[in-house]
Amino acid sequence: MDSNRTGFQSAYIYSTKRWEYQNSVQLNLHIPVQILDQVNGYVKFGGSYRWLDRRNDETQFGRDGLQYGQTSVNGPLTAALKSLAALYPDEFNWQADSTLARKWGQLPMTRFLDANYTR
Repeated sequence: MDSNRTGFQSAYIYSTKRWEYQNSVQLNLHIPVQILDQVNGYVKFGGSYRWLDRRNDETQFGRDGLQYGQTSVNGPLTAALKSLAALYPDEFNWQADSTLARKWGQLPMTRFLDANYTR
């Protein structure tokens, strides 16, 4: 198997945002009552109101089927490789990687493998 021809199958960015709002209102009344001189006390009543509002926002952005090579992704892949080569010159070889991307339409996997990895 030629690892230079092994490309990514998919690349996605996932974003999840969750909000939760809890609110409550409570009212308690304590009213003294006196009927004549012998009967007295109080009346107590009240109530509460609670509500909960939840929101969930999930997004996914990316491409699938990159392993087959597509002419529609050659331009973006070449641009991405050029940016990566500028940011990480030790890990990305602009000349070799861009040639593979233009020829096969694949983002080569070899630039993401750890050379020191052993089983």
